[in-house]
Amino acid sequence: MRKWNTLCLLLLLLTVLTACGQAQGTEQETEQGTKENPGVAETETGAEAAADTITVSTVAELITVIAPDAHIILKSGDYNFSKLTEEEIESCGGYVNPDALSWGGFSVYNAPGLTLEAEKSGPVRLITEDGYADVMTLTLCDGATLKGLILGHEIEKGVCDADVLQIDTCEDVTVEECVLFGCGANGIWAENADRLTVTKTDIYECTSSIFSLVDTGEAVFDGCRFYDNDGMFFLWGETEALVRDTEIFQNRNPLLEGYSEDVRITFRDCTFRDDPDMGAPEDWPCAVFENCELPAAPAPVSAETAYEGLIQRYRQIVADPDGSSAETAGERCVLTAARDMREWDENPLTTLGYAVEDLSGDGVPELVIGFLPDHSILQYAVYTLVDEQPQVVFEDEKGSLGYLGNGSFHYVVSLTTGMGQGTVSLSQDGAQLLWEDFYFTLDDIFGGGAVAIYHNTTGSLDPAESELTDWTMEYFYAWEPEYENLPMIPFSAAD
Repeated sequence: MRKWNTLCLLLLLLTVLTACGQAQGTEQETEQGTKENPGVAETETGAEAAADTITVSTVAELITVIAPDAHIILKSGDYNFSKLTEEEIESCGGYVNPDALSWGGFSVYNAPGLTLEAEKSGPVRLITEDGYADVMTLTLCDGATLKGLILGHEIEKGVCDADVLQIDTCEDVTVEECVLFGCGANGIWAENADRLTVTKTDIYECTSSIFSLVDTGEAVFDGCRFYDNDGMFFLWGETEALVRDTEIFQNRNPLLEGYSEDVRITFRDCTFRDDPDMGAPEDWPCAVFENCELPAAPAPVSAETAYEGLIQRYRQIVADPDGSSAETAGERCVLTAARDMREWDENPLTTLGYAVEDLSGDGVPELVIGFLPDHSILQYAVYTLVDEQPQVVFEDEKGSLGYLGNGSFHYVVSLTTGMGQGTVSLSQDGAQLLWEDFYFTLDDIFGGGAVAIYHNTTGSLDPAESELTDWTMEYFYAWEPEYENLPMIPFSAAD
């Protein structure tokens, strides 16, 4: 009888345990079935539980659900951090910096494994309207992933002083199929961000660099497009990067800036085009180009050859001043000078000529047209080369130059009643004249009366834009700087 009672108790206990297990399973299924609303995580069963997935549709929802290992799906639309209210900012989660939000920036801290992914239904734009706020910052977010997002400053191009994406002290961050656009000082600024991987991502219209890497190793940029940026790449510290299968085009300024001895960057299977200032591969000893498509280096053109047409044009005018016509201010000045030489029984071909010299020090020779030093200090036209084509730097029907050395000239201009004179110098690229001092009077210098002499540093002939000096006309006339002879070649040698 005792054995029978014991058997009955065991059967009863087994029945109760089975019922409890079924009830618990039903309760879990019911709970899982309710977790489809935005902002509520789904829990999967099985040996390998997947990360929680959250769907959001507004910027206010987004800032409340940031957390380590969270997988957040963003529905299409604009997520404008500049539009958040104070109440919405106060409700942000503990992994988002509210101070950054108040400036319109999205800064995530200590959220490793975070994934932000755009829903496939349409574009997802993370933007700010503040040019001094970084659009997004990841700090201590190892293994974070950004996928399919568009990030940028929604402001006028050129007025931004902040980055699009900052990555600080993170490892194994992935940026996939994203678009980072200017305005933005740097498309990506990464510091201590080893094994950063950026794939199939566009970066354009940034004002300082496409990406800046500092103490970041094993960075890989694969299948990207970098274009229309005002700077290219900034590398510093112990940094190593691979740019692979990427189009790099229509960017300005040199290829690399700020690089140190520990920097290494490899371009593999990349296409470069229309990057006029990047320099040649041999200019960058820290860069390696493997199977890249590079623009062909233009055949060097000598300055004499580039200026040949101009030199011959001026020579024709000087050789036959009575039978020639002039089209430009420089040509008209030289034509008048050649006719004067004829009237004074001088040979214009031996008194007028040209010099081809690098006066600005930029490695590009300038062309100067005027008198040989034995006859006069006057120079009537100055040209430089831009893309190996002559470009006017100076020509003035009423004024002329006298060379002072070191790329500087004394300028004298004859006005209707008055006159002016000053000092100008060539810009670093030789493309323009920069004013140092300019003195002038609009009064009749031949009338014998007192004249008002003005000074400015712009070359303006407007007294309202100048200051009145205490100079007398005698002092004005006495200003005669020390001239330096240019190695002029007479036009007679251009036969």
